[in-house]
Formats: sequence, structure tokens, C-alpha cells
Amino acid sequence: MSINKKVLKRRYAKNVYKKRRQTRLPIQTSASAYLRNNNNPKSTNEDAAHSALSASAKSVKLTAKQISHFPKSEMINFLDNKTTNDTSSLSKSDNISIKSTMLSSMSSDSQNDNKKDVLQKRTYNRNRKRIFKNIRKRNAIAAFKKALQKSKAMKKALIAIKSLANSKILLILAAIIMLSFVVIEPIVLFTTFFASSNGNFVQDYLIDVIAAYPADENDITRVNIHWQSLIVSLKEQHKKVPETVTEHYDKKKSQVADIMEDNNKVLSFISAYYMGKRWTFNEEVQNLVTQIFTEMYVIEYNFDSETKKQNKTVQIPENELPSPLPDNYTILSTYNGISNVNITENVTTVTLNYNITEKMSWDEILNKYLDKYQKEKYKNYYERKGGAIKAFSSPFAFDWSNTITSSFGYRTWDDGSTEFHKGLDFGVPNGTEILAVADGVVEVGTGCNHNYPKDDSCGCNGGFGNYVEIQCDNGTIILYGHMSQVAVQNGQTVKNGQVIGYSGCTGWSTGFHCHLQMVKDGEYIDPLVFIRPYTGTPKEKEE
Repeated sequence: MSINKKVLKRRYAKNVYKKRRQTRLPIQTSASAYLRNNNNPKSTNEDAAHSALSASAKSVKLTAKQISHFPKSEMINFLDNKTTNDTSSLSKSDNISIKSTMLSSMSSDSQNDNKKDVLQKRTYNRNRKRIFKNIRKRNAIAAFKKALQKSKAMKKALIAIKSLANSKILLILAAIIMLSFVVIEPIVLFTTFFASSNGNFVQDYLIDVIAAYPADENDITRVNIHWQSLIVSLKEQHKKVPETVTEHYDKKKSQVADIMEDNNKVLSFISAYYMGKRWTFNEEVQNLVTQIFTEMYVIEYNFDSETKKQNKTVQIPENELPSPLPDNYTILSTYNGISNVNITENVTTVTLNYNITEKMSWDEILNKYLDKYQKEKYKNYYERKGGAIKAFSSPFAFDWSNTITSSFGYRTWDDGSTEFHKGLDFGVPNGTEILAVADGVVEVGTGCNHNYPKDDSCGCNGGFGNYVEIQCDNGTIILYGHMSQVAVQNGQTVKNGQVIGYSGCTGWSTGFHCHLQMVKDGEYIDPLVFIRPYTGTPKEKEE
């Protein structure tokens, strides 16, 4: 059998290259050894081969960096799969015989330098092509693995969805959702409608929802408190004006304009200003409220002077009378050398006028800040006064709108001191039935017998006297204070509209009234904004 020497040479060169790779010797090292053995390069082809092998070595290192993000086990398998032996089809004995034959043939042709150079160049070029081919394959395999991982994740998701569909869970959930919207909601709505004494309940309810202030209870209360704090601050500054004026004045006069204290106007304005979008009491809203307040009210002061003729009679010794006698001096009589003289003088009186003046009306504020569409929204908000935010029912079975004796927020006493009132006071007669404004579990405080008439207020139960506190499911705490009697027991669950006690004057109170306060998320909120007025006949009293 004839042996092709050229094929044997190629196979031998390939095996030598692979052996060097398996021993982890860099390609550049083998190229350097080749140049050391050939100190006198005979052509530039050898330099080109050396450069090609150096570039190939750099490419191999770059490829290793590109696949370094793989897990170690996968990276090892990936590289091992690429180091296959091209002579795997030959047996070990065939390889040995081929190598021996190759060596003998190469020794016979060792003197043929041109053929050796050509063979070396072809080997380098072929190795370089193989390296770049391996790089492309590795990149393709990495991309394929990523795509395979994504496809596996998609398959798992599809299997999960299919299993849910097969178990009819999705169908059951969809049926429940449809049932809640199609059946349960109309039933609740119409049940409430028929239970209500107002025939237009549904229409009123929908309008209330649309006209509800787009903010929660705490933010609404913060706006109210801020507006009240601006009023208190303005009045405090007004009081201090005479102390700060350094010019001379003999008298002082003061006037205070009627300051708008309707919180619903301010809340309706903010809700319309933001086009019904949900707002919070942040720095922007606070600055807006302050700005409109300072544009509406200012402190002004000026001086009035008035000159009048005044007559006074004095006694002057004759020897001390001015000579000539002034025109405004008139001698009335003289006795024992003492003259009674009438003196006429022009006296000027300076009066300090300091006033709180309304520079801009509320209607002018609306015209300045709101356009036509926003004004319509303002009207809807103000007419409903919060609408659906009035989540609590009436505390009394009658119209209590004219019984409020002290509002929520800052209040001023007769001595000029200011106090923050945490609730709402209703001036109702002794023994008036008090109703629960919401469902919940109650905590009661009893034992105070200091009802009116009494010598002084007392601090029983923190000053609330006999009280009932309702803890709602949403966390809101509602407290009724100064009761004469409590109609529920500690830990009892009460329903909306149920009688829970009777008004009185126990605790820190000087007259018959009911104190109502609410706490949500650790902050006091204005009950007047959230309780509904009485609109119908009282419900049947529960035993």
C-alpha cells in the first residue's frame, strides 16, 4: 500500500500542535522556539506566521474571558468538548506507525529548506484558521445555551398555566370575580337602597363618590389645621402691633375683618385646583394654602391726628406773669398777689389704627386660580362637602348642625390664650341619647359622679369623665366624653346607630355637652368633616 507523504506530514504537524495544547504550553512559546531554532529567518513568511500565531494566542485568551461568566462545571465541559482529537479514527498502532514513517521521511527530506518553510507556513495558517473557527463555535454555543435557558423558562411557565387551566383554578377565579361585579355589588347597592329612607339614595351615593375629596382623612385634617394655624398666627401678630410700633401715639384702635373659617371651601379649592387628582398635604399644598391666605388677609396700621382747642385755668403769681401777656392768656381774677389765668391751647392727639384687612375676597381667589372647568368641579365638591368621605353616621337622631359649641382645632379663651381642641363639642341637654357613628368594639370608662351642677371640673378618667371609645376595624378610634351614663359594657361589639350612652357634664366640663374626637393612624382628625348630618327618622333602638 502506498503512503502519501504529504498527508502524513499534515497529520504529524496536527498531532504535535495538539500535544502542545494538551500540555498547556502557550502558542507563542512554540513560535518563539521555532525562531530560536532558526536564528536567521530566510523570508518574511516566518515573521508573518509568528504574528499570526501571537494573534491567535490573544484570541484564545479573549475567548476564555468571554466565557468566564459560565458556572465552573459548565465552562470545563464546554472547553473539553472543543478539544477533540482529529486522529480519533486511527488506532494507537496506526498512529505509532504513521509517526515513525513520518520521522523517517522527514529525515530524508531535512535538507529541503523550501519545502520545510512552505509546510511550516501552511501549518501556522491552518492553526490560525482553526482557532478562529473554534472561537466562532464557542460564541454560537454560548448564545444557544442562553436561548435554551429562556425556552426552558417559557416551557415551565406554559406547563404551570396549563396545569392551572386543567385544574380549573383560573376558571373558578374568573367566575368569582365576575360574580362579585355582576351579582354581589348590585345586591349590596339595592339592599342599601331599600334600607334607606331616602328615595334618591342611589343617585346621591353616586354623586357623593364623584364629589369626594381625593385625599385621606389625615391629609384633609392637616389642611384644616394649617388654615386654622394661619388664622391664629395672624391674630397673634395683630395683637403685637402696638408693641412693635416705635412712633409716638396717644390712643389705639383695632379692627379685625371676618376671616373665612369654612374648611370645606379650602378643601374644595385644593381638590378642584388639582383637577380631582389624588393629593396629599405635602410642601406644595402647604405653600398653596399659605399663599392664598396671605393674599386674602393682611395687617395694616396707620396714624390719625386730631387737633383741638383746650382751655385750662392755672394760678400764677402776679410777679411771674409774662409781659406782655400772650393772646391765649386771660386773667380771670387776682387775690393776695395770685392770679387765676385761663390759658387756651391747641392739643394734637395721635391715634394708632391697626387692623386685619381683607384685601381679596374668596370669589376673587377662585377667579384668579381656577378656570371655568375647575370652578365647576369646585362647586360640585363644595355642594357635597366631601361626599363619600363622610364615612361615619350621625351621632344624634336629630339635626345637630346648630348645637356645635366648640370646633376642632385652635380655640382662644377669654384671657387671650390659645388651645388646640382635639375634638368637636355638641351643646346638647343632659340625658340626650348618643349614637354610635360606626361599628366596632367598645372600651368604657365609668365611675365619675361629678355631673352638673358641681363646684368644679374633675380629672376623672383623664378629664373625660364617663366615656365610651369605639375601636373600628380599620384602626380608627372614636371617643365620646362627659357622659352622664354609659349604655354599653366593656368589650361589647356595637353597631352603627346604636345608643351607647347619654350626654352629661362629667369630667373636665363646665356644662352639658358631648365631646366627640377621632384618631386615625395616630393623628387626630376633624370629626365635622367625616360625620354625616342627620337626614331621616331614627332607627329602632337596640336593647
